Amino acid sequence: MNKIACIDVDHIFYLSLTGEKILDENGEPVKVDGKFTYRERTFEESCKVADDYITNILNVTESDGYIGFFGGSSKYRKEIYPEYKANRKDLEPLKNLTEMKSYLADKWNFEWVNSDVEFMHTSPNRYETDDYVASFINSNDNSFIISPDKDLLSLEGNHYNPRKNEWVYVDQPTAYHNFWVSMIVGDTSDNIKGIPGKGPKYAEQYLQSAEDCTGDVLDAYVNHFGEHIGIQEFYKNYMCLKIKNDLDVSGFEPVKWENTTIEEQNYDIT
Repeated sequence: MNKIACIDVDHIFYLSLTGEKILDENGEPVKVDGKFTYRERTFEESCKVADDYITNILNVTESDGYIGFFGGSSKYRKEIYPEYKANRKDLEPLKNLTEMKSYLADKWNFEWVNSDVEFMHTSPNRYETDDYVASFINSNDNSFIISPDKDLLSLEGNHYNPRKNEWVYVDQPTAYHNFWVSMIVGDTSDNIKGIPGKGPKYAEQYLQSAEDCTGDVLDAYVNHFGEHIGIQEFYKNYMCLKIKNDLDVSGFEPVKWENTTIEEQNYDIT
């Protein structure tokens, strides 16, 4: 296959399973108390949304094949930082999430890397979807990433953002730079605080004059937290933010794709 799409599937669950905005007679979203109103989708509708979305991005990107990963584990990072993603614990789970995972694994042959199915790895899975995406990209020169996740912009290569319908090529210096910006700023979505009070503008200015990002960013941590805590915080954030690209993904095979449309089918799960 000449052009393999490596899909970060996790975002497709939110896209397909969240409600549909209610529109007024002019086609404008209805708001109540300043908030959009939504109509809950049926599972059949959600499957159709997912199918159309996946079909479209594969056709638009002119992919010859694809592979998708979802359902990774945060265990590796939580062993280092127990509060990793702790800010998400009160979020309500998406309705029909387990059914949608099964559907996408069966229909599209996406890799459910944290299911109970026995995979080629001999120990329980400890890594996240991003780590599998990065490792596959690192092992396949003819592949590119499909994801709206800004975290993946710390990976070298071609990226397609389906939300923006936008291609971005991230070269090695840019990927390196993006990672060190995240080390200073942190990642609020994952509950990683970085250096408190230091935002993107500060990070960009600081890194412009940095001769050795590792040493200079470590110095910034030590200056803010003190030596002992600064080293601890630097290590913790480095290990949580650094996406692993050396997992063994040799057992995962991409699926051949030809420009097509999804046929009508029965989505009933009962």
